[in-house]
Amino acid sequence: MLAAHATAPGQSTEKQQGTGMKKSFVGLDWLRFFLALYIVIFHTLFRYPESGKIPFLFVFYFGGFATSTFFMLSGFLLSHVYFRDGGDHPIKGGVKSFLVKRFANIYPIHLISLVLVIIASVASTHSALEVTSSTFTPYLDSVRTIGSDEAGLNLTLQLFLLQAWNPLYLSFNAPTWSLSNLAFFYVVFPFIAPSILRIRRRGTAIIVVFLVASTLPAAVVMFGWHARWIEGLLHINPLVRLPEFIAGILTYSVFSSLSRQSIGTFLTIRPYLFALALCSFVAGAHLFAFGDTDWKYFLHNGALMFSQMTLILCCAIGTHTYGNRTGRLSTRLGNSVLSIFALHEFVFMVFSKVEKVAQTRFTLTSCFHSLHTCVAVGHRAPLNLAFFPVYLAVTVAVALVFQDGVVNPLRKRIETSVLVNARAHDAPPVAEVTQ
Repeated sequence: MLAAHATAPGQSTEKQQGTGMKKSFVGLDWLRFFLALYIVIFHTLFRYPESGKIPFLFVFYFGGFATSTFFMLSGFLLSHVYFRDGGDHPIKGGVKSFLVKRFANIYPIHLISLVLVIIASVASTHSALEVTSSTFTPYLDSVRTIGSDEAGLNLTLQLFLLQAWNPLYLSFNAPTWSLSNLAFFYVVFPFIAPSILRIRRRGTAIIVVFLVASTLPAAVVMFGWHARWIEGLLHINPLVRLPEFIAGILTYSVFSSLSRQSIGTFLTIRPYLFALALCSFVAGAHLFAFGDTDWKYFLHNGALMFSQMTLILCCAIGTHTYGNRTGRLSTRLGNSVLSIFALHEFVFMVFSKVEKVAQTRFTLTSCFHSLHTCVAVGHRAPLNLAFFPVYLAVTVAVALVFQDGVVNPLRKRIETSVLVNARAHDAPPVAEVTQ
């Protein structure tokens, strides 16, 4: 994801004189962070036996809403940063610079988290070769162990951020299928965004994108295609999820075209639009959890697209003034979402083991002497839901430290190494420059 540090149309990003305040897309930063937190809850809460007693548990069952909104946010923010002047100009900085910066941000996160998950699996009672079907539910069902050939193939896909093209199952660090989607979106963005941003009949374009997103789910329901690989295709395939990314680009096109009068009107009705988006999410989550199976295909692939676009606009429109401390916090949390996505499975593997061992008779010293026995005994201890908030806090803290201490320095080093050296290599001789 990109930093959401940007302003509303016609507004300045400069600090207000003498106030220490600044104007920014703080709302999008908070939206990204809370959506990331929701994904963490969706992936881990249901592993606690006591979770079934939580009132209104179904609201945490709809992870697809969060990932779809993230893909739209990516299209929105990329358009703002690289095509702020519209689609009539080349991408800011050039295609090479764009791709280097995007992959310098995403690939170190992916690679390091993959290594961490594999290492954690070695000390776990679960093998790193266990895979689960790519389904819409948060439950890890249909788990099986793959052979060495499949493991090699999937590890290769993981290394090249291509794992989302395998619709059969999720392997190794399963949540990073969304990073694989982002990698594909980054590759196609410089080539599709200008044409999309030049569209003037935006309403028609949005309806077309909605219909395209709904075509495959409709075909699945109509012809009764309920194979696991079909569900996996709908769930994670980058081409199938591309309409959501395009919807985000169109959302930015709508945003950038608003007049001051339109913004004022929108701000007046924004509370009602927020309420509408919330109600549509709750209704969708209830239908997703308790409705017919066929509803899942539509809800996961575009049924709430208009609601998600409205939510993004509600968080983006209107320049707000915040203190530096609030601005820095929201930016750090917003920028950490990819690290939260990639690391939360590893953190859960470690945290759950520590929590279980803490409930046994083993001391820390005895665990060092007999790690395997300690882990095996701890595996039989149930997870305690009281520790779940601690896990969430630890996940966020680890992601922030990882983002600031590892990802950001690596990204800068890669950008400097590739882009600066490339400029130096491509630059004409000094004599020609000074003539």
